[in-house]
Amino acid sequence: MLDRIVALAMRMHLLVYWPCVILYRLYFHPLAGYPGSKFAAISTSSWEFYWNYYHNGRMLFEIERLHKVYGPVIRIGVNDLHVSDPEVYQDLTRINSGFTKDVGFYLTISLPGTSIGETNPEKHRVRRKVLSPALSGTRVQELAPAVLRKAKELLSRFESASDTSSPVCVTSAAKAFTMDIISKIVLGQELGCVADPSFRNELTKHLNAVFRMGWTATAFPRLSALALQILSMTSVLPFPVPLASLKRSCLSITKEYLDIFNPKHVARGTAARIGGRNTNNNSRSAVIDVLMDPTNVESHNVPSLDELNDEILMLLIAGNDTTSNAVIFAIYQIATHSTVRQRLFKELKEALPSLGEKGWITYDQAKRLPYLV
Repeated sequence: MLDRIVALAMRMHLLVYWPCVILYRLYFHPLAGYPGSKFAAISTSSWEFYWNYYHNGRMLFEIERLHKVYGPVIRIGVNDLHVSDPEVYQDLTRINSGFTKDVGFYLTISLPGTSIGETNPEKHRVRRKVLSPALSGTRVQELAPAVLRKAKELLSRFESASDTSSPVCVTSAAKAFTMDIISKIVLGQELGCVADPSFRNELTKHLNAVFRMGWTATAFPRLSALALQILSMTSVLPFPVPLASLKRSCLSITKEYLDIFNPKHVARGTAARIGGRNTNNNSRSAVIDVLMDPTNVESHNVPSLDELNDEILMLLIAGNDTTSNAVIFAIYQIATHSTVRQRLFKELKEALPSLGEKGWITYDQAKRLPYLV
């Protein structure tokens, strides 16, 4: 008898609770006044699962379609808005805007305590201040020769493929190019992805697996948050997560760097050996050095090995994916729009005579070219 009463109570709960939740989310929720997907307004996870799994990653295009129908600000979840207006976006993301990171969201996509995953504004401010010298415009300019060498290496691969009429995967090439550069900034060494016949190495293999599973973070937020919380404490998980493999692969490089270049024991500029080769300042990681310097910024706590590796991991993922996607998209747009290609070619051709024997356009020259910029 008791079992029947409990079962009836559960049915009544479902019959009353969920209709009330749906009505609230559609008509009384603080975001109810924003246009968008009613399905998404009822259940964020179900909507994302439907578009990113059942429709194989089409959520991005569905969002674009909704913007065309409803305008620059649309509702794409129970508590989520999507903005396509650059001015609104700038207002939301500027420093001291008053808008802070959504803790629930960042727990599902990043490792806690990192510059990307830290949701406490004060702690994030300290970490950002610590990292600023390593990621400044001046530091990037210092890496210009390395970027140029890498660009020439990639172009050489393209020319060799052209000579043999072999196809080249632009996506893989762009991601290899940016990974070699970001790894130089973050780890102090290039990973050699451009030189690899398939434009990959062990780290990028795991990274690609992470991105293929990326949609699960928001489709299954609680499971993802749990996995990342465990992953922040260990690289071993009771269930397969590509990020765990990536973390283990990155950890060996981070540990090797600290064993050789630990700021407490090795003076800057001291030659050493890493990966079987001589190294000097060119092999130093500005990111690791500033993070391991206890005197860098007030209130900065030197991270443990695992915490340091988490930060490096997040920077590698963010630095590689964002930049490579921009390169891929730019190449696609140039290749598919003849007017863009012709105008860009004309501007570059007119700039070439001023290059002399260098054979390349420097950043200072490029930023003065109106169409390219």
